[in-house]
Amino acid sequence: MSELKLAFSPPPIIHSKFTISLFGICTTVVLFGILVLPSGGLALGTNGISEVSWTLTAICLSVLLGVLSAAHLASDTSPNLSGIRRLLLFIVLLIAINLSIRVSLPLLTNNSSNLDIFVALPISAFALVATVLLGFNTGILSTLISSLVGVFVIASLPNTEAADVVLIFSTITGGGLSASFVALGAKRINDYLRGGFTIAAVILLSVAFSLPLSKEFEPSQFINISIAAIINGLLSATVGVGIYNVLSRPFGIITRVELMELVQPGTRLLRQLQEQAPGTYAHATAVADLASRGAAEIGADEQLVRAGGMFHDVGKLFRPDFFIENRDAEQLENPHDALDELQSTRVLHGHVAKGIERAREEKLPEAVIRFIPEHHGTTYPAYFYRRALDKDPNIEQSKFRYPGPAPRSRETALVMIADGCEAAVRASSDRSSDQVLAIVKSIIRDRLEDGQFDNCDLTVRDIRTIEKAFTSALVAAYHPRIEYPEEISKSDNLSRAQD
Repeated sequence: MSELKLAFSPPPIIHSKFTISLFGICTTVVLFGILVLPSGGLALGTNGISEVSWTLTAICLSVLLGVLSAAHLASDTSPNLSGIRRLLLFIVLLIAINLSIRVSLPLLTNNSSNLDIFVALPISAFALVATVLLGFNTGILSTLISSLVGVFVIASLPNTEAADVVLIFSTITGGGLSASFVALGAKRINDYLRGGFTIAAVILLSVAFSLPLSKEFEPSQFINISIAAIINGLLSATVGVGIYNVLSRPFGIITRVELMELVQPGTRLLRQLQEQAPGTYAHATAVADLASRGAAEIGADEQLVRAGGMFHDVGKLFRPDFFIENRDAEQLENPHDALDELQSTRVLHGHVAKGIERAREEKLPEAVIRFIPEHHGTTYPAYFYRRALDKDPNIEQSKFRYPGPAPRSRETALVMIADGCEAAVRASSDRSSDQVLAIVKSIIRDRLEDGQFDNCDLTVRDIRTIEKAFTSALVAAYHPRIEYPEEISKSDNLSRAQD
C-alpha cells in the first residue's frame, strides 16, 4: 500500500535541448524564407537602405522570432506542444498565417485604400486555430510573430506611411489576441460564432485610432473599416472552426466539436451498447453525467470526461452477460458459477483489452481510449479476490489487479471515482445523503491509499469538491419516491386502458 499523498502534480514535459534548438532553427529558416524568397510582383523593397542592410534586418527578425519560439517550447511543460506532430502543426500554421500576410500586403498596397481589404481578411482565424489545437500561449506567440512579420513587410514596401504600419500592426495584434481569448472561453460552436462579433469589435477599436494619422483620412473610412472588421470577425470564427476540425485528427488532437459528436446516442458504437448491453449503457450514461458534473466543478475538461465516461466500458460488448448489470432478474444462471475466481477475474480484465481493441476499430480518439484502461487503473475486483483469499490465504493480490495504467489525468481519475461511486450507491439499500457521502468518501479513500492517483494532478481541494458534487448528484438521482396506494394505481391503469 503506497503512502497517502495530500497533493499531486503531473510530471512536466521537458523537451530536449536538441529538440528546442532544432525547433528554433526551423522557425528561423521558415520565416526568413517567407520574407526574402518571393520575387517579381511580390518582392519587397528596401525603402532607401542598402540591400545588404535590409537582408541583415530580415535575418535578425527571423532569428529573434526563432529564439522566441524556442524559448516558448522550453518553458511550456504542458502537453500542448508534445510530440513531433504538434510541433509540425505549429510550423504549418506559422507558414500559413505569415505567408498570407507576406503575399497579401504587396498586392494590396498599390492603393492605400486597399488596406481596408486587408482588415477584412480572416487572418485572425489562424490564431484561433493555434489556440484551440496548441494552447493559449501558443496562440499568443503566433499573433506576436505574425504582427512583427506584418510590420516588417509593410515597412519594406514603397510609399508606406506610418499610419499604414500602425493599421497593419493593430489589425493583426487586435484580431489575433481577441481570437485567442474567444477560443479560450468557447465550449460550444455557438460560442465561436458569437465570438466573431467580439473579434470584429476589437479589430475595429484597434484600427480606428490609426485612421486619423493618415494624410488621406476621410470620416467615411470609419464605415468601410467597420464593415471590414465585421467581415473579418465572422469569417475568422467560421473559417477557424472549419480549419481546426480538418487539422485536428491528422495531427492527433481532439476538439470539443468532435467530442460532442461522439457522445450522440445515435452513433454506431453507443447504439450497439444500448441494444446488446443495456445495463452497461445505463451505467455509462450515469457515470458520464456524474463525472462531467465533477469536471465542471474542478475546472477539468467537461466534454472529454463525458466522452470518456460513455465509452469506458465499451469492452463489455464482448461478453455482456458476465456483467451483472446486463442480467435481468429472471436470469437465474450466473456464468461465473462455472469459473473459479481467477478465471472470472480474467474475464473482467478482458473487457479492458477488448474495449481498447474495439475503440480503435471504431477510430475513437486516443484521448478517449485512455479512459478504458485508466478508469480501473491497477485496482482489483475485490469480490473475487476475497473469495479466493478465503480459499487460499497465501494467494497473490497482484494476480487479480488490472494491468493499468493508473489515471494520468484529472479527467480519467474523475471517471474512475464516478464508476466506483455510481455502482456502489446503486447497489446500496440505504441511499440517504449521509450514507451516500460515506460511500463517496470510502471510494475516494480506497483509491488514494491504493496509489491510484499518484500520477495525476488532483489536489486536496479538488477531492473535497468532487465529494460534495458527487454526493449531491447521487442523492438527487437516487432520491426516494412516493409509493402510490394500490387503489389509485388500479384506477390509473383503468383510465389508461380506456384511453
